[in-house]
Amino acid sequence: MKLFDDIARFDIDVPLYRETNYNYLNRSARPIAYMIREFIDNWFSHYPENLGEELKQRFCSNNNSQYDGAFFELFLHELLHRLGYQCMLHPQLPSNNSKRPDFQLTIGDSKLYIEATIAREESDAEIAAQSRMNDILEAIEQNLHSPNFFININIRSKPETSIPVTKIIAFLEKKLCSVDPEELTEVLVKEPQVRNLPHWVYRYQGWDIEFFPIPRNKPGLRNIGICTGGFEKVKTSEAIRRAVVKKAGRYGELEWPFIIAVNALGDPQHSHIIEALFGDDMINVTFTDTKPRSITNIESSRSLNGAWVSESKPRYTRVSAVLIAFRLSPWNVPDTKLCLYHNPWAKRPINGLLSEIDQVIPNNGQMEHIEGISLQKLMNLPSEWLKE
Repeated sequence: MKLFDDIARFDIDVPLYRETNYNYLNRSARPIAYMIREFIDNWFSHYPENLGEELKQRFCSNNNSQYDGAFFELFLHELLHRLGYQCMLHPQLPSNNSKRPDFQLTIGDSKLYIEATIAREESDAEIAAQSRMNDILEAIEQNLHSPNFFININIRSKPETSIPVTKIIAFLEKKLCSVDPEELTEVLVKEPQVRNLPHWVYRYQGWDIEFFPIPRNKPGLRNIGICTGGFEKVKTSEAIRRAVVKKAGRYGELEWPFIIAVNALGDPQHSHIIEALFGDDMINVTFTDTKPRSITNIESSRSLNGAWVSESKPRYTRVSAVLIAFRLSPWNVPDTKLCLYHNPWAKRPINGLLSEIDQVIPNNGQMEHIEGISLQKLMNLPSEWLKE
């Protein structure tokens, strides 16, 4: 069984707006896509055959969330396989809990549980709104006749309904007919300012979209130039915190150490992980009581809103560590960073396990970073993966 189709491929174009991550990777004729498909299918050949069909259904799904989750689980299985661990998927817990963690590692007489999850900066509402916007962007690319102009787009609202795309196309075609590309080019050559571009605003049932035509030299390229605005993201540390907390109590008390593996999408940094686990950074400023008031002391501290802390005591001490993948996707595996953040208050620490990976461990009240081996070396990945 394979994850990708055995078909002839000729398309080296970029993804379509409405295209799912799997469909693009499956159809792309780019050399890097061919290499990625070969490696992922090789990983899949190591995956337990009796569970392969379920993972394939999620990986090939039209839902990018399902695809992301399946890819991360497949990646973790391959990583653990290459590190030499005996790995069981979806093990039955001794407590007869009907819920099952993703992985159980056996190390001698000991065991270790791992649960995988994704941290997204977009809320479900934002993802749905982006999907509605993608319908419009795809229609503009596929159906708008615009040989003389690119269309820049600024989304100024959060739509909760869909627009009939034919109305958008008719609106833009009518507006484009009123603009002379040569005259607009002359204006922009003299003064290349956005304010000199025509501005067309389209409003419909909560939608508020601004369009700008940009003259182009030749037809045949994509219609859309730049698309901005419209969608807010959850703070990166908050997205990671939510992902950890959601899984931290899922299985109750466990007999063995428990790791939550998080693929943090967006643009995560080390500081985001520390805030997610230990609380947001705060600056406490003390002033004098008398006027004129002046600053007497400035101290840094943390809010008690981290996944591992509360106002009274540490929480989720059943979580031994959190394994963070920094924005992992099939396109960047060799360059992705992994780091294992140990819980200072863990009931069951994982000392010495997964030592090949970067670690952040408690040491005399501080979190000390210990460098591990790169994913490229751990998984024997070619450097060409990153050259395109």
